[in-house]
Amino acid sequence: MELGMAYLARTRSRYLSPLSELLAEGESWTVGFDKMLDELAGRWDAAFAGFNEYPHSHIKKTSANHYQIELDVGDFKKPELEIEVIGEDLIVTGAKSEASEEESFRQSFMLADYVKVTDAKLKDGVLEIDLVREVPAEKKPQAIEIH
Repeated sequence: MELGMAYLARTRSRYLSPLSELLAEGESWTVGFDKMLDELAGRWDAAFAGFNEYPHSHIKKTSANHYQIELDVGDFKKPELEIEVIGEDLIVTGAKSEASEEESFRQSFMLADYVKVTDAKLKDGVLEIDLVREVPAEKKPQAIEIH
């Protein structure tokens, strides 16, 4: 399998967007991001292989560094849901004890650097996962004095 953002741009997929085309061109205006762009292309490709959006999810930015993922989990109860972070992946799984495969789900979300889960709550069939991006002081922009 050929990887890379250029490959992604050539792929005929109903999930391509102007953003994916911009990322494909990123190879010509970024320096040292080859591995990241290739990983993103591979994840994009893998994410849409056999894609179905169950349960429906919505990601929203609630403030400059705060995000919330909402998943419509219907009649799943707290003990039937699991949320875990493995590396840079947030994985949400739902499985009913007496359920068949069709009544189970697994969704994965890729987290950017310094993004962590701060809270999760289930109310009225909607699982809300709160996230925050906390950049360490040494990684924040610094003014350099010119002598």
